[in-house]
Amino acid sequence: MIKAKSFINIASDYGFNTYSGVPCSFLTPLINEVISDDRLEYIPASNEGDAIAIASGVWLGNKRGIAMMQNSGLGNAVSPLTSLNFPFKIPVLVICTLRGEIGLRDEPQHELMGQITTQLFEKIKVPWEYFPTKTSDLKSTFRRVDKHFKMTSRPFALIMKKGTCKNKNRLEQKRKRNYRAARINQFNYFQGTQKPTRRNILSSLIAILESKNSIILTTTGFSGRELYKIKDNRNQFYMVGSMGCVPSLGLGLAISQPSLKVFIIDGDGAALMRLGNFATIGSQQPKNYFHLLLDNESHESTGGQNTYSNAIDLAGIAFACGYKNIIRCNFIKSTFFDSTGPTFIHIKTKSEKNIELPRPSITPAEQAIRLRDYLK
Repeated sequence: MIKAKSFINIASDYGFNTYSGVPCSFLTPLINEVISDDRLEYIPASNEGDAIAIASGVWLGNKRGIAMMQNSGLGNAVSPLTSLNFPFKIPVLVICTLRGEIGLRDEPQHELMGQITTQLFEKIKVPWEYFPTKTSDLKSTFRRVDKHFKMTSRPFALIMKKGTCKNKNRLEQKRKRNYRAARINQFNYFQGTQKPTRRNILSSLIAILESKNSIILTTTGFSGRELYKIKDNRNQFYMVGSMGCVPSLGLGLAISQPSLKVFIIDGDGAALMRLGNFATIGSQQPKNYFHLLLDNESHESTGGQNTYSNAIDLAGIAFACGYKNIIRCNFIKSTFFDSTGPTFIHIKTKSEKNIELPRPSITPAEQAIRLRDYLK
């Protein structure tokens, strides 16, 4: 058994100072020690996939992140691990507990996952080893993790068995979180009644931000392809796969690069898939975060099937989750981005039929390196 403090000290030596995750009783000593340490950032995630995306955003910001989870939630992490981290070559350290370990008594819901956890990591090509049980093994463990990151630029997992880690068993929350903006501002800006096209909004955004210190991340689907067609810039990142993960990816980037303005281009289908992101972002209150939701009430890139957004007030959800500024509009202007965030901008756009948009010629891995180089 090792002390949680010993682990985080060595982890910090290797640049791991930002943690995100979903709690497990096996992880309690480690999570509580991280929360109690003023040097470290802990971002509670709404689910395990979001924790992976947050840690990935931290890496895009030229830092290193750790995602923590119980193995029962590993399924939630498979989507970003396979369709974000693998194609973009984004390394994160995953700490995953082993509930349902063969031969140990545990709750019935953990039985199957306990049998297949290591196999699942192997199937998705994430190398793993057991979380170290001796303090003397910590440095060698992190040397292997560091070597793997540098050689492959892909994730690595430490699987934690019961009773592996301990601490003083007292949570000291030294930093008080403002889990909601003291005042939430709501604005409506409309020019006529016509809905803009996605191209109208993205073209306006590029023109506004061209001379700004900013990053644009787009959700999977047509948004990234449209942005790429308009103009490809080094500060743009086009998500593929990992549907619903771009707000969490942007949160990790915004936290690691607080001097930059981070713009998230989201869609209604993607947002509905991971609404827990709204609560995380509203709670964390990143001042440099701007969340633009282009809502055409459909899954346009897969044939135009309807989403539920026509029956839901997505801006109202952002308000309830604590975003500082809520803007409903049918155009954008530079003053929308003058106030500190997080800012949520909801724009109803036209649903366009039978359009063809080019896929970016730059590969996902090339995009990730290009963005990191831009931020150096």
